[in-house]
Amino acid sequence: MKILYASASFAAQYHLVATAQNILEAWPKLSSAKDLMEFLKSNPDPERTALLDSGVFSTWSRGDEVNIDAYIKTCHELINAGIFSETVNVDVIPGKWGQIPSPQQVEESAAKGWQNYMYMIEHGLAPHKIVHVFHQGEEFKWIQKLVDYHDYTVRQGGEGLYVGISPANDRTTKQRMLWLEQVMPYITNKDGTAKMRWHGFGVTSYEIMKRYPWFSCDSTSWMRAGAMGQIKVPQIDIKERPFMNSKIQVALTKRSGMSASNLHFDSLSPAEQEFVREYLKRINVSFDEASADGSSGVSARQHANLHYWKQVEKEINTLDLRWKPMHPTFI
Repeated sequence: MKILYASASFAAQYHLVATAQNILEAWPKLSSAKDLMEFLKSNPDPERTALLDSGVFSTWSRGDEVNIDAYIKTCHELINAGIFSETVNVDVIPGKWGQIPSPQQVEESAAKGWQNYMYMIEHGLAPHKIVHVFHQGEEFKWIQKLVDYHDYTVRQGGEGLYVGISPANDRTTKQRMLWLEQVMPYITNKDGTAKMRWHGFGVTSYEIMKRYPWFSCDSTSWMRAGAMGQIKVPQIDIKERPFMNSKIQVALTKRSGMSASNLHFDSLSPAEQEFVREYLKRINVSFDEASADGSSGVSARQHANLHYWKQVEKEINTLDLRWKPMHPTFI
């Protein structure tokens, strides 16, 4: 499983890509990301997954729509140049910002999203280069349609699809997992392995990441925590998978708003403070920089958090990620 690091931070801090390796960046941010694109072009990595997102959510929240023809043109240019490896379909979000959509609106959006997917393919983008997304709340006929198209593509000699799975952001982890348990029979083989590559949008829960055979998931927590003055650190008293099983996040700056918390560096014991200092030294991050305010401090903390999540990725990949149906009473 790969973790794709999603954030507009890469536009301004493209040097972080060297640590992240796998990224998800939004199309609307690219106008200010010339250095990022030059970095990706000049530093090719056949193992890198660089996923271009249409930015449909931010566009929709403003009451606007993505210009699909302009987006397709950009996708052709950036994929052909080797800058991005795949692109996300132009999804259609049901209803309006701040309103709960009706079942009819959800169905209409799912149909329009599929129409956009076919439109992108008809305009020359290879099916395996477009990530079409199945959202929680949509009827399961839409994931079956996607699986059927994957099977058809493979029978025709094409590459298998790269599919998006999007649990709802407003549900609890258990509610999301209950839905994912219903999705799994469509996209896994009898032995629990994945039928195709699939990406989990907004999937950052360790519990969810380590239960299903994802090809990739994306996370923004590394960026947000760094901007808020915080870093994740491995847990000192855990010997097995100390990164994945750690719940410790330490605030380093006075502006973090956590100076009264026992999770602030100043509140740690001398031994714990020394552990944090040594950990940062080990990953080549200056403690003084990481505890500083301003852009240099943010960059140092984000670098540390990227390193942390890369270790989480390694630890998750030591697990048996084949799906095994959960007991129906797990809720």
